[in-house]
Amino acid sequence: MGYVEYQREQLRRISYSNLHFKSYKKGIFTDRGRIYIKYGEPDDITESDNTITWLYHKYNKKFVFNYDSTYGGDYKLVNLTDEDLYFPILKN
Repeated sequence: MGYVEYQREQLRRISYSNLHFKSYKKGIFTDRGRIYIKYGEPDDITESDNTITWLYHKYNKKFVFNYDSTYGGDYKLVNLTDEDLYFPILKN
């Protein structure tokens, strides 16, 4: 992926995050938004009760988000690591 394509994809992911993952704050500042920007569309998504799980086979990553009703509601990453939330990195 060249630099121009990289920038376009990053902007697309940022726009998608702001549209689909916003809560009381912009989507890019939510856990789901930050993971989406870094890793892109999950390979598999499962939802049950107040939990959403995203799987990324290429990166051997599993992200579990639990709903937190504090401050208007948001999904918080359960298995949080600094590496996973480092922003903004776009993986190819």
